[in-house]
Amino acid sequence: MGLLGLLLPPFLIWGLGEVLWVGFFFLLVEILKNRSKKENKIENRWKYVWNLGLRRTFGYKWEFFFASLSGIVILDIYWMILELANKFLPSFLYVIVLVTSGFALVSLLFSKGSGIMSKASFISAAEC
Repeated sequence: MGLLGLLLPPFLIWGLGEVLWVGFFFLLVEILKNRSKKENKIENRWKYVWNLGLRRTFGYKWEFFFASLSGIVILDIYWMILELANKFLPSFLYVIVLVTSGFALVSLLFSKGSGIMSKASFISAAEC
């Protein structure tokens, strides 16, 4: 797979993570928090989340693209650390490295998503 294997999977994984985190998760939390104000029909809420999530995704498309480019480097470093730890460390230390690096990876993903959300998009905050 070569170079394509080093570039494409991290790009897609990071991009999908950012789209789900920024486009839909923040919106789901807000909708579920304010569900008493919205209609009680659950299918209308899901349609609303789906439509507004897609609009957010397209509104932040360039931010997602550039975040995914930086995600290539981050995920490649993450996988390299896991490979080296698996090869050279005993199993209990490998588990410690796996947990701490996984926590760091998820923290970076969430902080990158929060950074994207702090910038204004074409969707106003009142719609959320």
